[in-house]
Amino acid sequence: MVVDFGPAGCDDYCNERYGHDRAKLKSCIDICNKVSEAVEECLGKRVDNYSKYVTNCDLIRKRRFKKGDGKGIAGLYVFFDHDKVYYVGETDDMIRRVGNEHCNAHIAGSKYVARFLIYHLLTGDDIYENINDGRGKLRVIPSVKSVKEIVEEVKKVVKEADGYIKEVLMREIGVQGIFMVICEELRGGEKRSLRKSLEKCIVERLEKAGLGPILNYEVGNEDDKA
Repeated sequence: MVVDFGPAGCDDYCNERYGHDRAKLKSCIDICNKVSEAVEECLGKRVDNYSKYVTNCDLIRKRRFKKGDGKGIAGLYVFFDHDKVYYVGETDDMIRRVGNEHCNAHIAGSKYVARFLIYHLLTGDDIYENINDGRGKLRVIPSVKSVKEIVEEVKKVVKEADGYIKEVLMREIGVQGIFMVICEELRGGEKRSLRKSLEKCIVERLEKAGLGPILNYEVGNEDDKA
C-alpha cells in the first residue's frame, strides 16, 4: 500500500514550516540535509530500496489515517527542528508508532514522548505556562538529585494533570520535523536487529556532524518502546 506522509524533500518541508523566518528556514534545511546524509551513509550499502519523507505530526494528522492504513510499513525516523535533533527511532509499523503513539503523545507507549516530557521539565521549560483554564497553573519538576526522584516526580505530574500534559505535548511534538525512511526490506520482527543497527549508525553519524540526538541515551534494561 502506498501511503503519502507528506513532502518528500528537506527544501519543501522547511519552506512550508519556516518560510516566514529566513534564519530558521536556512537552519532547518541545513539540519535536515545532514540527517539525509546520515541516512544515506547508513542505509546505502545495507538496503537496496527506500523512500524518504520529511513531514511532521500536524501534517500526518491532516491525512486522517485510519486503523490498519499502511499496516506493516517499516523504517526509521528522526525528530528534529530548526536547531537540534531530538530522537532517532526504528519501527515495524510507522503509522502505529509515529502516527498514533508519538504524534498522539502516548506517554506510556512511547519512549520518545516520555523522554521529551522529562527533557522539558528538567530544562526549566514550563510546558504548561499557556495552559490555564482557572484550575491553577501546573508545577514543574524542582531540582532533583537522582533518576529515581525524577521518575517519581514525573509520575506525580502525570497523575495530577494528564489531560494538560497530553494537550501540550501534542502541540509541542506536532510541529517538530520528522525525517521518515520507509523500507520494505526492514519489515518483520526478524529484521529488528538490522533496524536497531541502522538506528545506531544514524545516531553516530549525527554525533560526528555535531547533531547528536539529545534524547537517544541508554537507561538500564529498556523495553521495546521506541
